[in-house]
Amino acid sequence: MSIPTTDNSDLVDIRYLLRLWLLWSWLAVLFGVVGGYIGVRDAGDFVPSYKATMVVMPDSGAVQISETASQFSSALGLNVGGSAGSRTFDRLKVMVGSVALAEALQEQFGLMQIVFEGSWDADKDQWVPPDPEAYRDVYKFRDWFNLWIPEWHQPDLEALARFLEGTIVFEKKPGTQFFEVTVSNRDPEMALFLLTTVYEAADDALRSQDREESRERRRSITRQLAQADLVDARQSLIGLLTNEERRAILLESDLPYAARIIEPPFVSNRPNDLNVLRVVGVPTVIGVLLGLVLITLVGLFRKG
Repeated sequence: MSIPTTDNSDLVDIRYLLRLWLLWSWLAVLFGVVGGYIGVRDAGDFVPSYKATMVVMPDSGAVQISETASQFSSALGLNVGGSAGSRTFDRLKVMVGSVALAEALQEQFGLMQIVFEGSWDADKDQWVPPDPEAYRDVYKFRDWFNLWIPEWHQPDLEALARFLEGTIVFEKKPGTQFFEVTVSNRDPEMALFLLTTVYEAADDALRSQDREESRERRRSITRQLAQADLVDARQSLIGLLTNEERRAILLESDLPYAARIIEPPFVSNRPNDLNVLRVVGVPTVIGVLLGLVLITLVGLFRKG
């Protein structure tokens, strides 16, 4: 009777790895030094910024309608009563990064010249490309590794929309229905200006859209009411029209539309501090780990 043997070829000898790490520890240290250098470089480029904050709660301006009227409006292809508050607030978050809003803000405030002021020559009234000398190292890096780096283009509405989408941050407060809306900028007045201006413009744009849709629904219901002969149909149409009139009253209000403002916009008195542990420590640790992984892989391949 033969005794079965066990194939240990796939097992890793921990003692072998420990000796390997100890022998090549200088490589892991070197990777850590490189990571630390990157962290120190990023720390040198750190610019303190101020945070403007407001707290809102998605609110519903929708009017409640009966189940019969709701079914009847669906049969007619009408969305009566408006969107729920959460959906309206989701629309506002999408509106913040839209080209349509960027165009409206550009027409009203000339926002591109404000947020991209580094590329704007006010004296010549034109956009100017960056100094090639400032990007000399970037171009060398691109040529050495044959990488594609997009060329500079003057700011446009799409660039402004992307900037606003990345600048206006919506974060839900855990365990609540509240949202914090924040903007960070090195200039506290600019942070507060962007938060207030962009949020109010998006809220007003949503109100205008829904107001126009409500007018169209009321015109449609009124036309169908004039042609309806059945008593039940007329009663349902009258109920729909009544609800639309109620919603129209809410749409004409001056109160915030997509969300109720719980805490008005304010800006922090002090800028954010540099987190040395995160900016310098994390790249250093990642560098050491990468070095150990590289040593391990090379050692295993050599052993195999």
